[in-house]
Amino acid sequence: MASSSSDPDSTRRSQRPRWLRLAPFLIHPPALTPRQWHVLGLIAAASLFDRYDLALFSLALKHIQAGLHIAEGDLGMLGALVRLGAFPAVGLMLVADRLGRRRLLLATILGYTLLTGATAFAPDAETFVILQVGARVFITAELLLAAVVIAEEFGANVRGWGIGAVHALASGGYALAWGLFAFVDILPSGWRALYLVGLVPLALMTFFRRSLPETAPFASHQARQPSPTGYTAYLAPLGALLRAYPGRLVAVSALAFLCGFTESPALFFEPKYVQEVHHWRPWHLSLLGVSGGFVAIYGYTYAGWLGDRFGRKRVTLLCCGIAPLLIVA
Repeated sequence: MASSSSDPDSTRRSQRPRWLRLAPFLIHPPALTPRQWHVLGLIAAASLFDRYDLALFSLALKHIQAGLHIAEGDLGMLGALVRLGAFPAVGLMLVADRLGRRRLLLATILGYTLLTGATAFAPDAETFVILQVGARVFITAELLLAAVVIAEEFGANVRGWGIGAVHALASGGYALAWGLFAFVDILPSGWRALYLVGLVPLALMTFFRRSLPETAPFASHQARQPSPTGYTAYLAPLGALLRAYPGRLVAVSALAFLCGFTESPALFFEPKYVQEVHHWRPWHLSLLGVSGGFVAIYGYTYAGWLGDRFGRKRVTLLCCGIAPLLIVA
C-alpha cells in the first residue's frame, strides 16, 4: 500500500504559500488546499483597509473634534450614531444569500473605500457622521461576509483557525493606522490625509474582481436550486434562522451586545484620554499600538486554534469574560 506521503491530495494540501513566511503569528497552520490558502489571502487583503478605517475614528478623535468644532458633550452621541451603522449591514447579508458572497464582498469593499475617502472632505460634523455611518454599514457587512466565506470554504476542524487567521492578517490595517497616526500633526490636512489613504483599495478592485471566487457551497446551491423570485425571497433566510435557532440567535446576540457595551466606550475614548490627560504625543500612541498589537495579534489564530480543539462556545465565553476585566484593570 502506498504511503500517505505519496498521495497527491496529501501533497497538494502540504503546499503553503510563500507569504506565510511573512506571518509568523499564524501559529499551527493546518494542511490547506491551494484554493483555501488563496481564499484566505484574498479575504484578509480585502479586510485590511476596513480595519484601517475602524482604527482611525478613535485614534484621530481629538483632531477630528478640533477640526470640525465638535462640542465635548456631543462626542459620545457622534460615536454611537456611527456605530449604529452596523445594523443595516444585516440587510446586506440577506442580499448575499440571494446574489452571492463574491458580489456582495466586492460591493462592500467599493462602498467602504469610497465613503472612507469621502470622509476626508467632510465640511462639518453632520456630514462626517453621515459618511461614517455609511462606511460602517459596508465595513460591518464585509466583516460578516469574510467569516461566512471562511466558514463555507474551510472544514469544521480548521474553521476556527481560518477565521482567526483572517482577523490576524487583517489587523495589519490597524497597524497601518497606528503607524501613520504618528505623523498626523505634520501631514498636509492632518487627519483628513489619513482618511484619503483609505482610497488605496480602489487600485486593487480589478485584482479582487478577477481573483476572488464564489464560495463552493453557494455556487453548488445555486446550481441545484434556482433563485426564488420576489422581494419576500430576500427575507426567507432570516425567517428560516428564527425558526431553526431562536435560542441560539438570542444568546449570541446578547453576548455580542454585552461585549460591545463593556468594551466600545473605553476603546473609543482611550486615545483622546491619554493625549489630553497624560499628554501623550501621537507617536506615543503609535508606538503603543504597533508594539502591543504585534503581541496581541498572536491571540487571533491561537484562539481559533483552541476553538477547533475545545469548542467555539468554551473559548468564546472565556475570551469574552477576560476582555472586560483587562479593560477595567
